[in-house]
Amino acid sequence: MSDAPVDSVKSVPPQDEAPSSAEEGPRSAEEAAATPEVKEPPDPVWGVGVGIVGLVVMATGGAGTWHWVFNAGEFIMLVGAAMFLGAVTSTSLRQRPLRVRERWSAWWARRTGAAD
Repeated sequence: MSDAPVDSVKSVPPQDEAPSSAEEGPRSAEEAAATPEVKEPPDPVWGVGVGIVGLVVMATGGAGTWHWVFNAGEFIMLVGAAMFLGAVTSTSLRQRPLRVRERWSAWWARRTGAAD
């Protein structure tokens, strides 16, 4: 049993009821501009999938000694690798952004003795 007071528990509307107009979202352009949309980071699985397709095309071209097919598969695989790295980088920067300027100024202050 929870120790929370009864007043702090939110009631959940039944599933067959439509949400009220306040829960539907902003109605005017100013309200829409004031509320930023939270974008989902890109999914790295897409890059892995494209890379695997490129690998299969490379294997097919290599087995048939078709150099142009092998080269096309290599290009597809490199695009998939770039997609994967971009998605992982984007996700990691959203979780903990780089503070390059602060780190640089702290390092410069230590090096020049300005922090003393």
